[in-house]
Amino acid sequence: MLKLMGSAYAAMREDIRVSTWELTEAFPGTAEEREEKKRRVVLELELRTMEVNLFVKKNEERSLECARRARLDEERAVEHERKAREDEFLANHKRMTDLLSKFVSRNIADSSTQSNDNGEA
Repeated sequence: MLKLMGSAYAAMREDIRVSTWELTEAFPGTAEEREEKKRRVVLELELRTMEVNLFVKKNEERSLECARRARLDEERAVEHERKAREDEFLANHKRMTDLLSKFVSRNIADSSTQSNDNGEA
């Protein structure tokens, strides 16, 4: 009885082995195809990772560029304000100089008129 069970078990194992081998032979490259699919998935993931890293890098560069532009705009605004104050100061100084020169001219004219009046009298 044990011999019969042992031989049946051995026959069944051999049938499974042959069936597995036949199945593997019927679909050659199945393991290779799975490996190829895994490689493609890994490559796709690497590509996506590279794209994400590139996107992050571009956003960082854009952020830095925006910050640089903001600093330049602020510097220009400060320079423009300084120049406007300087122009206003120069305009006020010119106005004061013109007024003083008119005042001095009038005083000189008045004193020469007075001198002439005193000399004639």
